[in-house]
Parts: sequence; C-alpha cells; structure tokens
Amino acid sequence: MTISPWHHHPRIRLTPQKVAKLFLERHGCCRECGRKLGPSDDYIVEHIIALENGGTNDWDNLGITCLWCKPKKDAEDHATAASTRSKATKHFISKSMRQSKWPSRKFSKRETIE
Repeated sequence: MTISPWHHHPRIRLTPQKVAKLFLERHGCCRECGRKLGPSDDYIVEHIIALENGGTNDWDNLGITCLWCKPKKDAEDHATAASTRSKATKHFISKSMRQSKWPSRKFSKRETIE
C-alpha cells in the first residue's frame, strides 16, 4: 500500500485488554506532558506519529495522552499534515495551474466574462 499525503493507514481498534497492557507498559504517564495518570483520570490511546502524517498502527507508535494535552497534539498533527499536503500540491501542480498565480481582477457588473 503506497502512502501519500492524501491517504493513510486505516485506524485500528484496541481491546480493553490491549489498552490496559499499553497503559502498564507506558507506566501510566502521558506521552506529551509526562503527567502520571491515575485510574480516575481520563486519557486516550493515540498514535505518536499520527496516521495522517505517515504513522502506522504498530505497537511502538501507540501512546497514552491525557485529555489536557490532546487538543494541542491534535492541532500540531493537523498543521503538519496540512503543510505536507500543501508542499506535495506545489510539487505536483505546475505554476500555471496554481490558483494563487491566477489573475485576481474583479469584474464590474457591466463587464462580461467571455
């Protein structure tokens, strides 16, 4: 399967037993801030390198993130993916086809575009 900026590995679901195993292996610490999480704290299992940035579902690419760090990590992951797609688009699309290079002249109501 060829991975491109527009296609990525499909997401997998972990069983509760695998989530518990991952929590214990990672010593119950948030990967982002290092905070020790207790049984009553909310956390999620996330990909260290996001799927949209070329990450995989390998066990080594999974970590736990507290809910305080999740929004920041998601924003960084989405920004990186957007930048990658933008660079890939510039690489594959000729300069004459890029919208930013098209004339931006606004026409008045009297003028017609032929």
